[in-house]
Amino acid sequence: MPSVGPDRAAARRLAQAVSQHPDSQRLHERYRNHRAHLLVFLQRSDVPPTNNASEQALRNSVIYRKVTGGFRSPAGAQSYAHLVSILETARRQQCTFLDVLAALLSGQPAFLPLRE
Repeated sequence: MPSVGPDRAAARRLAQAVSQHPDSQRLHERYRNHRAHLLVFLQRSDVPPTNNASEQALRNSVIYRKVTGGFRSPAGAQSYAHLVSILETARRQQCTFLDVLAALLSGQPAFLPLRE
């Protein structure tokens, strides 16, 4: 089995190679800014290596958008996205929507803080 050293060096070289295309430059900047968090799943067993949970959370919204033909305005789409995000976070943290709504309206934090 090859050592880890060359893989890290190859990854470093690849991360330093930047295309001149603006989209590539933005993606490179994003990776550079978040580099310390890209492989967290290798150090923490409670962090999954995939984003399947996020994909599953979006599925109903995508189906809704496709069935209804989309939203009539960008503001409507954004409002719907915010609402679904709040509802999904509440569900995952085993909170009721009414508890979250009451916390938000009273100026209190609605959700548990992320674990560092």
